[in-house]
Amino acid sequence: MSKFRELLNKELKFSDKEKEFLPAGYQRIGDIIIINLDNKVKRKEKQIALAIKKLFPSVKTICIREGKIIGKLRKPRVRIILGKETETIHHEGRCLYQIDVKKAMFSQGNLFERHRLSKNILKNEIIVDMFAGIGYFSIPFAKQGAKVYAIELAKDSYRYLVKNSKLNKVDKNLVATHGDSKKELIILAKKGIKADIISMGYIPTPISFFKYALKLAKLNTRILFHCLLSKYPEKEKKDLDKLLLHLKKDAEKEKFRFSYSKHFVKSFSPGNNHWVLELKLTR
Repeated sequence: MSKFRELLNKELKFSDKEKEFLPAGYQRIGDIIIINLDNKVKRKEKQIALAIKKLFPSVKTICIREGKIIGKLRKPRVRIILGKETETIHHEGRCLYQIDVKKAMFSQGNLFERHRLSKNILKNEIIVDMFAGIGYFSIPFAKQGAKVYAIELAKDSYRYLVKNSKLNKVDKNLVATHGDSKKELIILAKKGIKADIISMGYIPTPISFFKYALKLAKLNTRILFHCLLSKYPEKEKKDLDKLLLHLKKDAEKEKFRFSYSKHFVKSFSPGNNHWVLELKLTR
């Protein structure tokens, strides 16, 4: 039994049968907690929420995740079971993220990857974040002194991206744009922008966007390509080989080659893991 489930059951004293369906974990964003709740105990959601509140007195709102994030705008599906407010400010390292958990997503599972990448950012590097969201990657990049072009399609996420650039005092070196990154990258290319780093942090795998990223590439540009690969070794290799073949074809059309390294991000689903391929472009 998980530690969280054990603590909950000490408060609730559910039957042996019911306690197995209590949430095994939770996501905390600022002073909001989000849980997954099995249908077998949903009728007791209020009791469960009150028990969580007792364990975490500083939490103001508790929500249930009602399904996966949906659509290309990455809209969450959450429902309040205790409290009223869904807007909060989340602290992560030196960064602050203002967010409404009903309107925009926040992936804490990418925390290690954010730290790994931001440590390797140089001052004045030019970075293009093609799927910026509320600034999960753009804000720490800008904090390191990089010039960041952050593009986001979802209106609510874009609004928080702008707020977060000001909240973190990086709005002078972070240019936020509301739009489709395919179109916006062409505009940047026409302005002569060439990127040192291009972040493609979108799941499912954004294969069709790769050729647009190459429009801003130069020798030694690094492209951070997020992808899903099977958890099963033989299938993982097939998935990766197929993906690399596609990327190589697009790169060759722009007279590029690349070397790559592979970095694990998190488990994504029962059958897939989330990885980042760090591609370094050569001629």
